[in-house]
Amino acid sequence: MGINPFPIAPDAMFLRLNMSTKSLLIQNFESEWGLTDERLCYFDDVLIGLASDTSTDGKQIYISLLPKLDSTRQYPWPDRAMFILVMTKLLSTSKDWLLICERDVDQTKLNHINGLEETLIALNTALAFSAGEPIHCPTFSASSPI
Repeated sequence: MGINPFPIAPDAMFLRLNMSTKSLLIQNFESEWGLTDERLCYFDDVLIGLASDTSTDGKQIYISLLPKLDSTRQYPWPDRAMFILVMTKLLSTSKDWLLICERDVDQTKLNHINGLEETLIALNTALAFSAGEPIHCPTFSASSPI
């Protein structure tokens, strides 16, 4: 088990995905005291976040991404490079996703980003902020190309 590579978190950082997304796995976390009700989300066997909710029809899941997780938990934390690699693959290969990052919820306008390349730049900037780099955290929403 590693440590959380993202000690700082924006107020909101989540991803909405289809439950049927290929290589998405949702499992309850097993702590040293047994199985918990925390539903961890993995993509290609790499931890990406915690399932926070599902849509009313049960077809989509909302995932609080790694920077939002409790860093005191003994999760199977990936390193920063692996998380970025997996998120790049996930966003590049999945359909019908929505990514939201807000440094301070409801304090600034949520700018919508178009295009995968621009989305990955914004995500990497937000992750650099979350890793403790002295950089401004972007507030944005982005969605998969239609």
